[in-house]
Amino acid sequence: MIKGRYTIKDSSGLVHECENVLTSDGLSIIRNYLAGNTSSWAGSIAVGALNSSTPTSSDSKLEFEISRVPVLIYSVEDNEIVLNATLSSELEGRIYELGVYPAVSNASSRGFDDKVIATFSETWTDAAGVELLASNFSGTEESVDGRSGYRNLIVSPTGITAHFSTGLDTSGYTQLDSMTILYNTSSTGANRTVRVTLVDDQLPTAGTRYYDFTLIGSSTGYKTVTALLGNFVSTGNFNNNVSKIIITSSAASGCTVHLDAIKFDDTDESNLDFALVSRALVGTPGGNTTNDYIIKPSGVEMDVEYRLEIT
Repeated sequence: MIKGRYTIKDSSGLVHECENVLTSDGLSIIRNYLAGNTSSWAGSIAVGALNSSTPTSSDSKLEFEISRVPVLIYSVEDNEIVLNATLSSELEGRIYELGVYPAVSNASSRGFDDKVIATFSETWTDAAGVELLASNFSGTEESVDGRSGYRNLIVSPTGITAHFSTGLDTSGYTQLDSMTILYNTSSTGANRTVRVTLVDDQLPTAGTRYYDFTLIGSSTGYKTVTALLGNFVSTGNFNNNVSKIIITSSAASGCTVHLDAIKFDDTDESNLDFALVSRALVGTPGGNTTNDYIIKPSGVEMDVEYRLEIT
């Protein structure tokens, strides 16, 4: 018999413990590891920000992964193989799901794996470079509201323009890769259109790539929306050296949404040696009470254990 569970601890002791589901891909990877056909079955532990689906053996990834950290210690205690990893003090948000992968990154991605590129906890400004007011966001460092980062950007019927200066190489992402927005519809109404623009101001000619995402307003709660990078519109001379991310939404009646995070998804690479081995929820599917997530504050490390029992 084989089964697993996760435990999360901070300096005061046990924070949470939850049972997992081993995936079909994961069991295959474990068999291949035992046969000497692959070098690792568990090299990292990942945490995520969604819990809309019950873990099943067919799961291939977390719903919305926000961090993946290396396993630092491997040990054996009685009938259990114990893996230990540490969530860094920089990570901040709410953890709803956990997973194990064979490695920290997919070797086939060549450094362009799944990647969170904005959490809205960064410094965001208006078009003139003036920092946005706190009233444009929900959540503070003292009162975490975001699931990836501590705050969300509010997009209301009055509209929004928000700029974030960054340094992002996108040259390894293809048209078959995608971008996903994690958002919360806080009040219902007509769907809201949000444009995400990637700006490359590299000389001699600046360029952009943008896409208009439709965010659903018919029901409240957390959702994701995804678009293939191949569906983005390009202007000018876009050289994949992104210096700025711009969020725009025109004034219009309809729903209010809170933007939580934006990430790239590496969807064009398939690697049988890199797949989700295990998945677990902190609480119940779709739940959003304090029993359904763990708050990960900034400035504090947390230890995550995965225990695989073999009897």
